Amino acid sequence: MSLFAMMNKNSAVKVYRIDTDRQTDIKIKKIFDDQLSLFESHHNTELVFEAGYTPSYNECSYIDNFDEGKILLDAVQRSTAMPLWTKNVGLNDITAFFMAPAYPQVKDKIAIQTFSKKQILNESRYLWLSKNSFTMSDLLGFNLDDKLVAILEGDKIKFRNFNNLRSIFDMSSYFAEATKQEISDFVNQPVFNIPVGFDLPALADNVIRKKSH
Repeated sequence: MSLFAMMNKNSAVKVYRIDTDRQTDIKIKKIFDDQLSLFESHHNTELVFEAGYTPSYNECSYIDNFDEGKILLDAVQRSTAMPLWTKNVGLNDITAFFMAPAYPQVKDKIAIQTFSKKQILNESRYLWLSKNSFTMSDLLGFNLDDKLVAILEGDKIKFRNFNNLRSIFDMSSYFAEATKQEISDFVNQPVFNIPVGFDLPALADNVIRKKSH
């Protein structure tokens, strides 16, 4: 199964396929398999996402009808049609790596890792030992993370940290939906005198929503 890179909102291409040799394929698949198993066994109590709630260790949040995940599902289904990552693309615009470890038996279960610039390995700054002499290289590399940020199952996404998820996807509409009741409760407090027709829940941006919950 292929490894994919998710790019940030400024990239014209949103998903690239990462080409790896067979031995690396096996190792990467095991990494994602192990991390998926750990996530599901340790955080197996699933709760509907509520803004402001921090899941306990055995818990994770989930969102149904997660439209942002469609691009990942499409990449897995049409892997060979995805553009291939090259050195010219670079690593700075990558926000996540993902793959479906059990593909093709399970085609809609995707393991997702976040990616940051701290994971980029600039080989030109390292000295490598070769035949008793140190040398520099112009190779480019990166580290994989040691845990998953989320699991996508069809149109349902499971996660533990909303802010980490927001570094990959546009979560504005989901945050707005999760805080709708809190905004309504906030403006209906007797201490406020709200003009007739003023709809704060409809007008509230993310800053207001954060302050109200």
